[in-house]
Amino acid sequence: MSCTTFLAINSGGYYFLVIYLPKQILVDALPSYAMTLLPLISITAMMPSTFITAYWSDKIGQIPILIVGYLSSFALAYPVLLFTTTSTTLWPIVIVHVLFAWSLGACFGPRSSLITRMFPVSHRYTGVSLTYNIANAAFGGLSPIICATIANSYGPSSPALWIIVCALISFLSVIQLVKAPKENQKY
Repeated sequence: MSCTTFLAINSGGYYFLVIYLPKQILVDALPSYAMTLLPLISITAMMPSTFITAYWSDKIGQIPILIVGYLSSFALAYPVLLFTTTSTTLWPIVIVHVLFAWSLGACFGPRSSLITRMFPVSHRYTGVSLTYNIANAAFGGLSPIICATIANSYGPSSPALWIIVCALISFLSVIQLVKAPKENQKY
């Protein structure tokens, strides 16, 4: 599973987290402005993280930043869903959503430069565009539906397992990039 596939899945899970869950679970527990405020705060928190991690990935490499992003997404997925589904006050939910948004920013920041370096120049445009489009359509497009189905079947915090499994697979994929022979590495 490539970085793009995880990010498509994680993005789908993230949009499920900030849009579906508050509207379905917390509609009576939180004030009405929270349904708009939570996605706004989360996405606003993700932007600086994306730029900062992209900058640092240019300095220390994409792999270490992606490892941190995947491990933090792995560690934060369940607490974020648990707080989102059980807390009746807005601020604990906002804090865990901001932390999760920062972990996603650590995944989004170095992703583009890593993927472009994985393809030779002669095939780069086709390789990157196919990777993004297939992963986003197949995995990112289905992820909210999968998360909603899991939540309806097993409880509102169960979609964390989807994000955890995807983060683990992506982490292992990045580790495989580190183990690749040095002559094949361009990143």
